[in-house]
Amino acid sequence: MKHGITSKAGRIICDPIPYSADRFRDIITRHGGNPAAVPDKAPLVPVNCGPLQILPSAENQTPAPNQHGYQSRFTQWAIVSDTLQRSTTWHLLPDDQIRENLQDAIADIRWQKETAGITLPNGIKVKTDRESQGTIFNGYNSLKSGLLQSSKWKFSGQWVTVTLTDIEPIAQAVSQHVSACFDAEEAVSTQIDNAADTDALLAIDLQHEFTQALSNV
Repeated sequence: MKHGITSKAGRIICDPIPYSADRFRDIITRHGGNPAAVPDKAPLVPVNCGPLQILPSAENQTPAPNQHGYQSRFTQWAIVSDTLQRSTTWHLLPDDQIRENLQDAIADIRWQKETAGITLPNGIKVKTDRESQGTIFNGYNSLKSGLLQSSKWKFSGQWVTVTLTDIEPIAQAVSQHVSACFDAEEAVSTQIDNAADTDALLAIDLQHEFTQALSNV
């Protein structure tokens, strides 16, 4: 909680800041208040300091109408019921900025899905973060080119010896998974680009559209 300083006539002397007894005493002194009344610890209630008072603060934050289409701003501090309060206001962004925000967000959704891992039909869980992708494809290429005949791998916490026959369906499944994720992102990205106006942009449910596009790949 931050605290501010006001005059008893209703003028805000200092907007809410992190509480420091020494700092507040200095401000109170410079504005003609009583520094001896300043408590050592942050007060939970108003504190009278002669003609001035220390008030706790509160920020009333309302959720965004749409997380990609609005920018938050705060109102000015105002004295309300022995506290200093301000509220969030939301301002609609230009269409170009909304489009950019949506494109960034759908790229993040794709990345989260791409790197979350997959489960093969035989129940083996395969990591698909970028490092794991690289390891799988490097291993596949080494076996495919004949540099190795077999290699030790760990799947689902267990060590196994894999050959080209073993790793090829794994590499294929990971490739198909990654490709599908990018195809789904492209489909939603195109939808964002083709949105005709602000209402159409704000109506796009990215997670739903991505899931739908992924199921159609």
